[in-house]
Amino acid sequence: MKVYRYTQKGLLTALLFGGSCLLMNCTDHTDTEWPRHDDEGGEPLHVSAMTRGEGDTADDPLTNIPIQLFLLPQDGTSRTGVVKKNDSGDIVWSGDPLLVKPGADYHIFGFLPAALPTNSSVSVAGNTATMTLNGLPTVTDQDFQIVIGVKSGQLASGQSVTQGAFAYHAPEDTEEDYQVSLLADHLYAAVEFRIHIDAEYNKLRTIKLKQLILKCKDKSKASVNAVVTLTMNDAGTHPIATNPVYSSVSADAERTVTFYEKNRDNAVPLPVRVEDAIRATGYFAEGYTSDLSIVSVYDVYDKVNNQNELIGERSAENNLSALLAGFPRGRKKIVTMTVDPTYLYILSDNDLNNPTVKIQ
Repeated sequence: MKVYRYTQKGLLTALLFGGSCLLMNCTDHTDTEWPRHDDEGGEPLHVSAMTRGEGDTADDPLTNIPIQLFLLPQDGTSRTGVVKKNDSGDIVWSGDPLLVKPGADYHIFGFLPAALPTNSSVSVAGNTATMTLNGLPTVTDQDFQIVIGVKSGQLASGQSVTQGAFAYHAPEDTEEDYQVSLLADHLYAAVEFRIHIDAEYNKLRTIKLKQLILKCKDKSKASVNAVVTLTMNDAGTHPIATNPVYSSVSADAERTVTFYEKNRDNAVPLPVRVEDAIRATGYFAEGYTSDLSIVSVYDVYDKVNNQNELIGERSAENNLSALLAGFPRGRKKIVTMTVDPTYLYILSDNDLNNPTVKIQ
């Protein structure tokens, strides 16, 4: 069993993603005079770049993921807006942009994806910001993250965003672009499942995986409200110094999320080698592991008597409590799953056509 840390506290390592920062593309507006928006409250803010904690393997996991931003003037009422990177690589506002007044000071906070909480807010007192996130799912297929650093302007090659810095000073020159770069970090813990088939069983049966479902079986813990304390600083110290404070929200049903899904036509046979295993990642709120389980849904095919004949759809459920107990925010656990009947030598036993799934 291996545990992979995918959030680092060091400044440089927190900014790495697969060996380099993931930067959003941005059109260069340096020589453009932006139109005045005094009647509406200032100039439009532009998000020019986004860097993330390391550990993700998707080519571009930020595309079309909306980022909820909070703009808190140091002398006024906070405002919110949603920005995302589209398929063309442009960073665009979903609705009206946030406006900043030339020469004014702000704090900028945020999280992604924007739609995950049902209600959210941010308040600032001294050097402490409190982010309240209500209605978060206990388990999810999305890597929920918090903005942990802000830098004025567009990132140049070799530049980085200092974690813990949230202050933003709007330029006083109206011809200067009002840009900001952001750094985000993981709020949830992750569990990556790698599923394959036992070599001996593979001689008799073909298994095609169709679904992996992460489940929180306790209905009283279907959702959570989270309070995240961010300590603002300019020294490069990670602002989430203490664990988020969660409280449970009850529901009428179990909380489930399907994070891997194939239909019968495009499902592929499970490989024998662990190195070739089918992989899928789910996410869960820290401290909510006592009632977690994984459900595998798969088809069984005969390889011996009636080659490639479908025997039927099967499912197996494995409890994850012991494996994930005490697992913290910002880390990824690797769980290997092996499809392997218990009594393979008794060919008439139903276990041949309804195998167990072992985890480690």
